[in-house]
Amino acid sequence: IVMPNHYDATDNMYVIAWGRKRAIIGEPGQLDALYRYPNGHPLVGSSQVNLTEPDLDQYPQFKDARLREVIVGPGDVLYLPAWWWHQFEQPFEDTAALNLWSRDRDQAPDSHMRDKSVREHVLADHLEESVTQLDRKDAGLVFDALANGESSPHYADVDQDKLKQ
Repeated sequence: IVMPNHYDATDNMYVIAWGRKRAIIGEPGQLDALYRYPNGHPLVGSSQVNLTEPDLDQYPQFKDARLREVIVGPGDVLYLPAWWWHQFEQPFEDTAALNLWSRDRDQAPDSHMRDKSVREHVLADHLEESVTQLDRKDAGLVFDALANGESSPHYADVDQDKLKQ
């Protein structure tokens, strides 16, 4: 199962409950290398390139894409800032995950005026509220792991040849 490469306009946290997933992530600013669908297209915000089998004849600038691979497993939390490209694959076993997006608060400053700390507070508030609503009993486990830095996915540069595997 593959969730194709795309970006979201809000920050989000991807929390893995069980199983493992492979994520391929890329920093913003790679519209040319990742061939975003054009404005007005139903898939705008998604890449036209199949990361598993990239067609470099059709998408030659893809060779310049800067991507990283992350394997996330039970208890891991992957923070994805707004506009970061990400593709999730489920090549290992069945999984369950919770995706939490940030949202604007009333009277929040315009997005171009916000600093990092404001975004982090909004995201943390929304995460706490959402997890607590879903499972009050186990919410503390997630927050303890975050506070103690125990959610550390393993990062590695993506080898373009390995994407085809």
